[in-house]
Amino acid sequence: MVSNDGRIINYWKPFEFYLDWSKEAVKFYIANNGLRNKHRYFQNGITCSLTVVYAPKYRIGTGYIFGQKGATIFTNIIAKECLLALLCSRLNRFLVKNFLSHGVDATDSIIAEIELKLSDDLIEKAEIIVKNLISKISANNDYNFDSHEQIEIDRLV
Repeated sequence: MVSNDGRIINYWKPFEFYLDWSKEAVKFYIANNGLRNKHRYFQNGITCSLTVVYAPKYRIGTGYIFGQKGATIFTNIIAKECLLALLCSRLNRFLVKNFLSHGVDATDSIIAEIELKLSDDLIEKAEIIVKNLISKISANNDYNFDSHEQIEIDRLV
């Protein structure tokens, strides 16, 4: 997704839809193979948009069930905000688009190939920066993080 002023929306995005969880609706979902990976429902992770011109795009997941042509990354190794900083960095986007994926797709197999380098400085600072950034975006969807936090994240990465 791209903002009104042309910026790529990473890090956080509000809900755009809600699902009917009535007994009848759930029965329909089950009958039509609509409930996959149930053991991961409502868990927070990092969602990844895989097929768009700006793919991949990463955001803090909102804990809903999974959609089609998307992926969610779950981690218990580092804080998800720190991982999000690495994934949303300009360096990572450049490497993925130029060396792993050359089109509008960045499939989950391509995402699995990304190598991330951690430093003590990055681990220490990235989580704080991204939490602050998400707070600002959630208060104002048009907040221009590219001119502020993104510069700091790219410096760290």
